[in-house]
Amino acid sequence: MKPFYSVEAMISSEGKNYKGTLDFYDTKCVLHNPTRVIEEFEYELNTAEFESGVTTVLFLNLYTKEKSYIQIHSKAQKSPMFIIDDDKIGDTVNILKNKKEQNCSNKPKSENAAVTPVKQRSQETAKRVEVHNETAISKFTHNPYSILGIASNSSLSEANEALAKIKKLDRLKAIGSYKTDFKLAGFDVVVRDLPMCQNAIALIKELKHKWFWFDSADACQNWQFDWYREPFVSNNPETWTYDVFLAQYLSLLCFDSGMSRRQDWYDIFAFYQYVVDGRHVDFLRTKLNKDENTKYSDQDLIENFSENIFSPLNDVIESAGIEAMLSFFRSIRMDRFSAMKEYKRNLGGIIAQWFVGQEKIIWESIESLIGTGELNSTSTSIVREAVKIYDEKVQPVYENTLAALTKEPLRAEMVKSSYAKVMRQVMILLLAGNCKAEACKHANYYYKYADKEFKLKMISTFGVESISGASDDLPELMKETPKATPEKPMVTGDKFEDITICEATSMLPRIDFCGLIFNGRTIGIKFWLINRTGIELKFWLMDINVNGIYCGSTEIIATVEDGEYDFYTYELSLPENVRYSAVEKIDFYVEVDQPGNQTIHDTDVLKVKCNTGKRIFSARY
Repeated sequence: MKPFYSVEAMISSEGKNYKGTLDFYDTKCVLHNPTRVIEEFEYELNTAEFESGVTTVLFLNLYTKEKSYIQIHSKAQKSPMFIIDDDKIGDTVNILKNKKEQNCSNKPKSENAAVTPVKQRSQETAKRVEVHNETAISKFTHNPYSILGIASNSSLSEANEALAKIKKLDRLKAIGSYKTDFKLAGFDVVVRDLPMCQNAIALIKELKHKWFWFDSADACQNWQFDWYREPFVSNNPETWTYDVFLAQYLSLLCFDSGMSRRQDWYDIFAFYQYVVDGRHVDFLRTKLNKDENTKYSDQDLIENFSENIFSPLNDVIESAGIEAMLSFFRSIRMDRFSAMKEYKRNLGGIIAQWFVGQEKIIWESIESLIGTGELNSTSTSIVREAVKIYDEKVQPVYENTLAALTKEPLRAEMVKSSYAKVMRQVMILLLAGNCKAEACKHANYYYKYADKEFKLKMISTFGVESISGASDDLPELMKETPKATPEKPMVTGDKFEDITICEATSMLPRIDFCGLIFNGRTIGIKFWLINRTGIELKFWLMDINVNGIYCGSTEIIATVEDGEYDFYTYELSLPENVRYSAVEKIDFYVEVDQPGNQTIHDTDVLKVKCNTGKRIFSARY
């Protein structure tokens, strides 16, 4: 007996998801796949009730999705929640209710109550693909297997057989009539010539091309259709095949150039995680022929797959524009997929390189004008136009980029360095072209990255009120920078003048030594720390000597977030053979590290003399 209605569905049981076809009969419904019956539920259609709603489904123990379901109530029993696509759940409920009404009335339905017909797969037509990124899609359309018109797991003899056919057609000047079932629906027919096909024979020896082609002609014809890709979207590894994964990936690359279908991208990453971290290499081995299966180890396959599979995605991201890059970078929570962490770092590199690329573009326009002195009207126009183009592209996304790269400090530093370099130079050139107002605007962009000397120059040129934040900084900027602090008479803490042992710049924090604190048994070393570098910094006390006795190479003072400033006190641990009352000399220096414990600055050694009994001290460096 044939079912009166069928639909793709899924059930979730004991943390696992099972996908198949759900067939409805008058007395039961059966969920099955090609190999087994997954679930069977008996009911009386004439008295059954049909409940629909939304439930939360866990996939791969990684993340959840809200999915639509239908549940059947009959004979005081409830069926499992059959999870059905949102665009099909309404049709399913209507068909069941109409069938129930028809059975109860035993009359044909009126035209107004007609059952929504089930879309026949054979009636579907693939839509023509408008290629937005030729580089990305060419990895599929101009794949050597596509050119030869063969499966990705074809043997070398099968490839040579295809080439032989092409050669015969070439001799007849009829190569354009070459027929193959392995043609991507929606794309133009591959324009072949003999050299291209001969080259394809050589290229199929490279493993990377297999990841971007199908094993079956069915996949080539049906990759666009939801019903074909549904087993992958279910996130049930039991229903996955590499061809279905590749169909979903190609669909996203073609039809989601703005990368807005975040959940679908999660599914791609989930597959990658499953294969790479779970070492489910069986998916990859379906791409190999018999000879290749013995040639490549599991590690060979995983490494090659990992190295190449996201290259089309990189192409799409790079061409999508910086705003799309940032949106994708921020919104796709790749941290849930451990295998994707390296890819996210690479994506941060792509974003940083975009800024470097914009710097290169403006440099090509203005480099010849640097150092030429006062600019004429023509040169000034060149500078203004170049600056306009740069500003329109960079300024709207600059701060958002730094925010996105908070956990990528090296990338963030690359972006800041590139930006600051450009702002400084265009400010100078605009001044040389008598465009003071525009120069002042860019002086404000550059100000926080400038060192003390250059900040004073900008204030002198534009006026303290024209530079945001300058009035607050001016008292500090006017202080003399101590190059070498002479030893002064010992003083108490309240009479001690702080010694600046590191001057603040765009890349460095400010560090002041604020004296010693005597507690009767312990000695505290007090610092004033200011971090405005854009990244989190760690401050370490290094090579500590007490009375000439070495007592420690590394002691943490503080971890200071960007924008934070405060007093910090380190409590000195004395050597076992040195009493508190006997401490006379303390020597040390301060090391500054960025995330990853990478050192960016070491201060000079600070030498402190003290008398713990009188609670006085002096210092120099």
